[in-house]
Amino acid sequence: MRTLESLLGGEWTRTGEWIDVRDPAGVRTPLDRVPLLSAKDVIRACDHAERGFAARKRTSPFERARILTEATGETLKAVESLEHCAGVARQGYGVLLHDVRPNHRTHTQRKPIGVILVISPWNDPLITPARKLAPLLAAGNAAVFRPATETPLSGLHFARALHDAGLPAGVLNVVTGRTAEIEEALPDDPRIAGVTFTGSDAVGNRIRRRLADRSVRFQGELGGENASVVLRDAARPPPRWSAPLPSARPASAAPPSAG
Repeated sequence: MRTLESLLGGEWTRTGEWIDVRDPAGVRTPLDRVPLLSAKDVIRACDHAERGFAARKRTSPFERARILTEATGETLKAVESLEHCAGVARQGYGVLLHDVRPNHRTHTQRKPIGVILVISPWNDPLITPARKLAPLLAAGNAAVFRPATETPLSGLHFARALHDAGLPAGVLNVVTGRTAEIEEALPDDPRIAGVTFTGSDAVGNRIRRRLADRSVRFQGELGGENASVVLRDAARPPPRWSAPLPSARPASAAPPSAG
């Protein structure tokens, strides 16, 4: 069984406790294991992200773009997200607007907001983190990334690709562990400036209510529209045919007349 580590402050970290990651094709079989982080470890991740953001916001947009496009070992869709956001990072920092008042100038300016908490689900475990992390990193923010407990490996490999490409220490931190402990420690941290969450309505709404009294930006992709029905015989093996299925027309039958 392989052992993967969490990324905290630019260093790959392990603990004395682990969570098994199981084969989705046979959930009884463990494939790998990832660190079981405590609430103190999660707070430490926020410490690193706070320091990482202080340096990241001063980094040139061209340097941000370079690191994102170096991680080309990922799947095509993840790379497309990185390349798109790298292009956005190279664009101007704002636009000038018309002002009805004479001798006045109005403009917009893009600025990073700070430490962003990223929570991704078990499905699409690579594409979803890429689409969340690429824009916030391109904009100059820092991140505390919490991949799903069931499928953390893709997120950890994605973080390693960015780390190996030269992402500064503390800009991206990955926390793995039990959902209850992490959810309890992270959203209430005063250094969290924004949360992006993909998951169930119940959890998303619970996080949103906890953030309501603070100036924390929340982006949620909640619920699902694809209903599934699993029939009772789904686990039965398919029948073994003792003879080939009959064809639509016997081989001896004459072809239809052209007339």
